[in-house]
Amino acid sequence: MTVVHTDTPSRASIMIGGKVFRAVLFDMDGVVTDTARLHLSAWRRLFQDLTEHSDMGNVELSDDDYRRYIDGKDRRRGLMSYLDSRHAVVPPGTPDDSPNAMTIRNLLRRKNTYFLDELGRSGVEVIAPTVRWIQQLRSMGVRTAVVSASKNARYVLDRAGLTDYFDTRVDGIDTAKLGLRGKPDPDTYAEAARRLSMSPSECVVVEDATAGIRAARSGGFGLCVGLGPAENFAALTESGADVAVSDISQIDCPRT
Repeated sequence: MTVVHTDTPSRASIMIGGKVFRAVLFDMDGVVTDTARLHLSAWRRLFQDLTEHSDMGNVELSDDDYRRYIDGKDRRRGLMSYLDSRHAVVPPGTPDDSPNAMTIRNLLRRKNTYFLDELGRSGVEVIAPTVRWIQQLRSMGVRTAVVSASKNARYVLDRAGLTDYFDTRVDGIDTAKLGLRGKPDPDTYAEAARRLSMSPSECVVVEDATAGIRAARSGGFGLCVGLGPAENFAALTESGADVAVSDISQIDCPRT
């Protein structure tokens, strides 16, 4: 967990759509950092491997399948969701598995290796409008948190120079340590609100994945903002987003 202490009173708040909020909770991949595309590349590489070197048949990953089954979820949940959609059965595996064994453990490990390969080649690009919005919020004294399914969240934020932009971070390591259910369940967002001493109704959630929007909606959060290209707006609003935008700066949030 990363905690940044500021001298600005925590009672600072903003108004969006006539409602007052005291904190904004951000997903990371695809919202704060442009790393969702790296995860997609890593997943595609993994499923291309399976298509070419297993008896599963064609399990290559489309953009739509990624958004529907994997995006926003923790690594295991995303993998199992996609394999289930293809009626593919893979044994869980054990720590003693050979590196080439076709097991869930090995597939999860391989996917992470592919993601870190992509990250090493591309580096971390930030989503500039979101970062500017976070800077604006923090200058007003509004609390911020990042909530990510990734166990690499701290590494990514450190490389992007964004670690100190958030009062707290809830990530895949916390999910495992605390026994939290990942998105689309609300546990991780609820934990972030708890760490900020806020009720969910006092918090805005910004998400690019339908799983994250469903998590925020089911958790009773005050405002769910869907972020992404226009072609994703319908899926985001159908999942419970109060508003969908392609650029977070389109959200007007005067200080109250």
